[in-house]
Amino acid sequence: MLSNGIQIGNGSISPDNIENVFSETELTLTFSLHNKPIHKQTVQILGLAFRKRLDIFHQNISQFRNQYESGGNIKISRKTFFKDLLERPLKIFKGVYRVEFINEPGADAGGLKREFWELVGKEFKNSSFKIFNGVHDRYYLSYDYVLNTKTKKSLKLYGALLAGSIINKQLIGVNFASAFSKAIFNHKVELEDLREVFGDQVFNNYKMLMDMSQEELEDLEQYFVVSVQNKQYELIPGGNDIKVTKQNVGQYLESLVEFYLIKYHEEAIGLLKEGFSEVFPFVELTKWFVYSDLPLLTYGTLNVTGQNILKVAKMEGGSDTLKQFMTQFIMEADSDLLRNFLKFVTGSSALPYDDPFYSLYITFENRDSNKLPISHTCSKHLEVPKYKNYSQMKKMLTIAFVYANEGFGFI
Repeated sequence: MLSNGIQIGNGSISPDNIENVFSETELTLTFSLHNKPIHKQTVQILGLAFRKRLDIFHQNISQFRNQYESGGNIKISRKTFFKDLLERPLKIFKGVYRVEFINEPGADAGGLKREFWELVGKEFKNSSFKIFNGVHDRYYLSYDYVLNTKTKKSLKLYGALLAGSIINKQLIGVNFASAFSKAIFNHKVELEDLREVFGDQVFNNYKMLMDMSQEELEDLEQYFVVSVQNKQYELIPGGNDIKVTKQNVGQYLESLVEFYLIKYHEEAIGLLKEGFSEVFPFVELTKWFVYSDLPLLTYGTLNVTGQNILKVAKMEGGSDTLKQFMTQFIMEADSDLLRNFLKFVTGSSALPYDDPFYSLYITFENRDSNKLPISHTCSKHLEVPKYKNYSQMKKMLTIAFVYANEGFGFI
């Protein structure tokens, strides 16, 4: 293809053939120098890249989006956000709509919508009914909820909101644990998945059982039973009478993982999927994605770095020195501050994964250098006064991103 480069042959992936989406395909790479082949290597690749699958997926589900129109703005209160959502029909989240927050000025041209979905993500993280729980900022269903009428309605709403964010191409800023993704995709869970749900100590305690001797296991007096909310459950039939031994410890751990991560939440997962399918059929998701893709759909780029930000940031209107100051600030900022930066500029703390059309804009303005920067989240535009030095810029930007990242003050 190039005088110095790589040519690909003897293999192809067709987006029209759904069987090729995830299946391995063999390709031959030919390395050339001055148009002369110097080396060939056969490689295996796994289906279509995420971005290509995402594009085709949205083409396919557009039919479901068009089935329902919201009929205008979603008008909602920040103070009673989740309660207001519970009162709305689940199908409303199919629509492409604008958002208005009660008692706040501002017209939505994209920024308020992104903030709406950011608030949706916060409801997953701070569930009023304790339905979700986060360990190391990875979220899964908790073990504190009670399946009453309100909880069941909430679970359906969570499912519809998850589907709504996907169909409307909006990130909610929630990094779901692999166990959650595997549960809704019907993928087998593993012992390692316990770490993200219960933390390192609990995971290590269970893992340690594999290395115990027969005598040590006997001393534990552990049977094939577990207890959740003061209720005992048998992991296998007759588990109350089956003691964990060196011979069956593997079966015990496999049964325990399956119970904690799948069976205990079976009804809740079913309700989530039921709510999800009110927006578009869940099966459409599984046609184009695997469980490991879910965080990319809800959280975007997993590790936001200064380099990631600079790739999508376009700076205009300032001197090279001011641009260097901004570059230095972005490169020195930690992940939390960078997510605050994104929230301030765009309305969402998430950064889309591998989106070639995503950009944000930074302009340097002739304004009072004692003032904070302002942003227009609808156009993802940050206006920065021409600060006198780096120290002043860093101070003013930090104040803005940490203390002024919610509400009309940054539309």
